[in-house]
Amino acid sequence: ATMCLWAAGTMTATLENSLFIAGARALESRNVQSMTVRNCTLWSLTDQLVVIASATTDFKNCYAGRVGGTQQVWSNVSTPTGSHNASSDTTAISRFPTGSINSVAGADAFENPATGDFRLKTGSVLIDAGVTISGFTTDIIGTTRPQGAGYDIGAFEYGSGASSTP
Repeated sequence: ATMCLWAAGTMTATLENSLFIAGARALESRNVQSMTVRNCTLWSLTDQLVVIASATTDFKNCYAGRVGGTQQVWSNVSTPTGSHNASSDTTAISRFPTGSINSVAGADAFENPATGDFRLKTGSVLIDAGVTISGFTTDIIGTTRPQGAGYDIGAFEYGSGASSTP
Protein backbone atom coordinates (compact mmCIF):
# COMPACT_ATOMS: atom_id res chain seq x y z
CA ALA A 1 0.00 0.00 0.00
CA THR A 2 1.17 3.49 -0.82
CA MET A 3 0.57 6.52 1.35
CA CYS A 4 -0.31 9.30 -1.03
CA LEU A 5 -0.80 12.88 0.10
CA TRP A 6 -2.64 14.83 -2.55
CA ALA A 7 -3.96 18.31 -1.94
CA ALA A 8 -5.03 21.49 -3.63
CA GLY A 9 -3.48 24.58 -2.12
CA THR A 10 -2.49 24.84 1.50
CA MET A 11 -2.34 21.37 3.05
CA THR A 12 0.58 20.75 5.38
CA ALA A 13 1.62 17.28 6.51
CA THR A 14 3.94 15.97 9.23
CA LEU A 15 4.96 12.32 9.36
CA GLU A 16 7.02 11.16 12.34
CA ASN A 17 8.24 7.78 13.60
CA SER A 18 6.46 5.92 10.85
CA LEU A 19 7.17 2.64 9.09
CA PHE A 20 6.00 2.43 5.47
CA ILE A 21 6.25 -0.91 3.64
CA ALA A 22 4.84 -1.00 0.12
CA GLY A 23 4.86 -3.07 -3.04
CA ALA A 24 5.41 0.13 -5.00
CA ARG A 25 5.84 3.74 -3.91
CA ALA A 26 5.75 3.93 -0.14
CA LEU A 27 5.18 7.67 0.15
CA GLU A 28 4.08 10.14 -2.47
CA SER A 29 3.16 13.79 -2.03
CA ARG A 30 1.63 15.94 -4.72
CA ASN A 31 0.42 19.53 -4.45
CA VAL A 32 1.05 19.55 -0.69
CA GLN A 33 2.21 23.02 0.36
CA SER A 34 4.52 21.84 3.13
CA MET A 35 5.65 18.37 4.22
CA THR A 36 7.83 17.39 7.19
CA VAL A 37 9.09 13.79 7.45
CA ARG A 38 11.15 12.79 10.50
CA ASN A 39 12.59 9.49 11.67
CA CYS A 40 10.68 7.32 9.22
CA THR A 41 11.67 4.00 7.68
CA LEU A 42 10.37 3.58 4.13
CA TRP A 43 10.68 0.28 2.25
CA SER A 44 9.47 -0.64 -1.22
CA LEU A 45 9.63 -3.85 -3.20
CA THR A 46 9.61 -2.47 -6.74
CA ASP A 47 9.18 1.21 -7.54
CA GLN A 48 10.60 4.60 -6.61
CA LEU A 49 10.26 4.78 -2.88
CA VAL A 50 9.64 8.39 -1.97
CA VAL A 51 8.23 10.86 -4.46
CA ILE A 52 8.34 14.44 -3.21
CA ALA A 53 6.42 16.98 -5.22
CA SER A 54 5.63 19.43 -2.42
CA ALA A 55 6.57 23.10 -2.41
CA THR A 56 8.44 22.88 0.91
CA THR A 57 9.85 19.62 2.18
CA ASP A 58 11.93 18.89 5.29
CA PHE A 59 13.22 15.30 5.40
CA LYS A 60 15.38 14.30 8.42
CA ASN A 61 16.66 11.07 9.97
CA CYS A 62 14.84 8.88 7.44
CA TYR A 63 15.84 5.65 5.70
CA ALA A 64 14.60 4.93 2.19
CA GLY A 65 15.35 1.52 0.72
CA ARG A 66 14.07 -1.17 -1.54
CA VAL A 67 14.88 -4.63 -2.72
CA GLY A 68 16.68 -3.42 -5.86
CA GLY A 69 17.14 -0.61 -8.30
CA THR A 70 17.71 3.09 -7.93
CA GLN A 71 15.77 6.30 -7.38
CA GLN A 72 14.85 5.66 -3.76
CA VAL A 73 14.22 9.37 -3.20
CA TRP A 74 12.92 11.38 -6.13
CA SER A 75 11.95 15.01 -6.00
CA ASN A 76 10.86 17.63 -8.48
CA VAL A 77 11.43 20.30 -5.84
CA SER A 78 14.62 22.14 -6.72
CA THR A 79 15.80 22.58 -3.14
CA PRO A 80 14.22 20.17 -0.65
CA THR A 81 15.62 20.67 2.84
CA GLY A 82 16.74 17.99 5.22
CA SER A 83 19.75 16.13 6.48
CA HIS A 84 21.00 12.92 8.03
CA ASN A 85 19.08 10.51 5.82
CA ALA A 86 20.10 7.16 4.37
CA SER A 87 19.18 5.20 1.26
CA SER A 88 20.02 1.88 -0.30
CA ASP A 89 21.12 3.70 -3.46
CA THR A 90 22.86 7.07 -3.95
CA THR A 91 19.89 9.42 -3.67
CA ALA A 92 20.20 10.25 0.05
CA ILE A 93 23.34 12.30 -0.46
CA SER A 94 22.31 13.76 -3.82
CA ARG A 95 19.03 15.09 -2.35
CA PHE A 96 20.17 15.83 1.23
CA PRO A 97 23.97 16.07 1.34
CA THR A 98 24.48 17.07 4.99
CA GLY A 99 25.10 14.02 7.19
CA SER A 100 23.45 11.55 4.81
CA ILE A 101 24.62 8.01 4.02
CA ASN A 102 24.34 6.21 0.67
CA SER A 103 24.35 2.54 -0.28
CA VAL A 104 22.99 1.14 2.99
CA ALA A 105 21.51 -2.28 2.23
CA GLY A 106 18.47 -3.19 4.29
CA ALA A 107 20.03 -6.48 5.37
CA ASP A 108 23.03 -4.58 6.75
CA ALA A 109 20.97 -2.04 8.67
CA PHE A 110 17.95 -3.91 10.04
CA GLU A 111 17.25 -7.15 11.89
CA ASN A 112 15.28 -8.78 9.05
CA PRO A 113 13.58 -6.58 6.46
CA ALA A 114 12.36 -9.64 4.52
CA THR A 115 10.03 -10.45 7.43
CA GLY A 116 9.18 -6.84 8.26
CA ASP A 117 11.57 -6.48 11.21
CA PHE A 118 13.03 -2.99 10.81
CA ARG A 119 14.65 -2.68 14.23
CA LEU A 120 18.26 -1.59 13.87
CA LYS A 121 20.70 -4.47 14.15
CA THR A 122 23.89 -4.36 16.17
CA GLY A 123 26.59 -2.52 14.22
CA SER A 124 24.15 -0.76 11.85
CA VAL A 125 25.58 2.46 10.37
CA LEU A 126 22.21 4.09 11.12
CA ILE A 127 22.86 4.00 14.90
CA ASP A 128 23.72 7.47 16.25
CA ALA A 129 23.86 8.81 12.66
CA GLY A 130 20.85 11.14 12.92
CA VAL A 131 20.53 14.75 13.94
CA THR A 132 18.85 15.96 17.15
CA ILE A 133 15.35 17.29 16.53
CA SER A 134 14.15 19.64 19.26
CA GLY A 135 11.02 18.43 21.06
CA PHE A 136 11.17 15.03 19.35
CA THR A 137 12.12 12.56 22.06
CA THR A 138 10.69 9.09 21.37
CA ASP A 139 10.70 6.43 18.64
CA ILE A 140 7.82 4.54 17.00
CA ILE A 141 7.14 2.46 20.14
CA GLY A 142 7.82 5.19 22.71
CA THR A 143 11.48 4.49 23.49
CA THR A 144 13.35 7.64 24.50
CA ARG A 145 15.64 9.21 21.87
CA PRO A 146 18.61 9.16 21.94
CA GLN A 147 19.71 5.88 23.53
CA GLY A 148 23.36 6.36 22.57
CA ALA A 149 25.55 9.27 21.51
CA GLY A 150 22.95 10.60 19.04
CA TYR A 151 19.60 10.05 17.38
CA ASP A 152 19.32 7.03 15.12
CA ILE A 153 18.12 7.17 11.52
CA GLY A 154 14.75 5.49 10.99
CA ALA A 155 11.60 4.80 13.00
CA PHE A 156 13.29 2.67 15.67
CA GLU A 157 15.92 3.80 18.17
CA TYR A 158 18.53 1.04 18.61
CA GLY A 159 17.92 -1.00 21.73
CA SER A 160 14.14 -0.46 21.70
CA GLY A 161 13.73 -4.24 21.65
CA ALA A 162 10.21 -4.72 20.30
CA SER A 163 9.60 -6.22 16.87
CA SER A 164 8.39 -4.00 14.08
CA THR A 165 6.47 -6.74 12.32
CA PRO A 166 3.06 -5.29 11.36
